Amino acid sequence: MAVSEAEAWEIVEEAGKREYREAFRIREHLEGYDKRVMASLIESKKVMGEGRL
Repeated sequence: MAVSEAEAWEIVEEAGKREYREAFRIREHLEGYDKRVMASLIESKKVMGEGRL
């Protein structure tokens, strides 16, 4: 069964929302951790700017 373009965009949008919710939940959980502890848990990082990885 073929998926219409509108259905495809809806699927992509929902997947993006789900990923954002998961990332936000992880961020909320980690905000209380000491920066040194977080640094030891991160295997690799990308510096995005002031205070952002």
